[in-house]
Amino acid sequence: MDEGVLYIAVGEDYIEEANKSVEILKNEMPDTHVTLITDEERLAANQFDDIKIIDDSAKNMSNKINHLQRTPYDRTVFFDTDIYVDQDFSELFNLLDEFDIALAHETARFQEMLEDVPRSFSTFNTGVIVYRNNSGFRELLSRWREIYLERAEGREGQMREQPSFRKAIYESDLRVATLTPEYNCRFAKPGFVSNKVRIFHGRLTEVDSEIGDRIKVDAKKAAEKINKSSCMRVFLLRSGSLKILSEKPTYKYRFLRSFKNDGLIPTLGKAIKRLVTLEF
Repeated sequence: MDEGVLYIAVGEDYIEEANKSVEILKNEMPDTHVTLITDEERLAANQFDDIKIIDDSAKNMSNKINHLQRTPYDRTVFFDTDIYVDQDFSELFNLLDEFDIALAHETARFQEMLEDVPRSFSTFNTGVIVYRNNSGFRELLSRWREIYLERAEGREGQMREQPSFRKAIYESDLRVATLTPEYNCRFAKPGFVSNKVRIFHGRLTEVDSEIGDRIKVDAKKAAEKINKSSCMRVFLLRSGSLKILSEKPTYKYRFLRSFKNDGLIPTLGKAIKRLVTLEF
């Protein structure tokens, strides 16, 4: 099969979240073929076009590493379960005409010191991975798994997989394209976007995880608020409320700013002038 979307969900909480994510995806892109790799087929939503069963699921973060190569597609867009698709993203598949893999940078950029990896080489966020399932990618997965298991030895609890990926991709010869935040917008963290965001990334349901994020803001409301504008804008979560600072301030903001700086009469004068000359 040429192209499609892949989810990997292990455990009831993550399957429930994947079900919600694929429902949103299918509403936006109904003809997209979607596969779920899971350990519980009976819990999967009927929006998945294909389901593959995991017989050897892990109790750590390695399920993604172990099963990405099981994609049925030549060209795959992999999603973590906490993905909210707000716009068609089919152009991502076109990147694979020239590149082997594409990801966005992790919001934190740098998470851990790793031997032989310079600090200037940013961590990638593995919640959205666009890839060709070729021999080079499978070699990357093998090295990623090796590094992850080496680092996990002797550690207790779950361990993030992104630092291990950072080292593996740094050593790799794959052609890597860097996605902009519009294709992996971590809306619960401070960020910057321009134009419409196509893929939002943040909890859709509560999951039981030692290191996973909790719901800090509703994904649908965040998408509506951030995509209300398409100009350059910064977003920031404060006290449970998403704040947006836009390149083009609203009329309300400009009126209040003028009132604060200049007083009521000058501000009213500017408003009247705006109505007459369309220049506020």
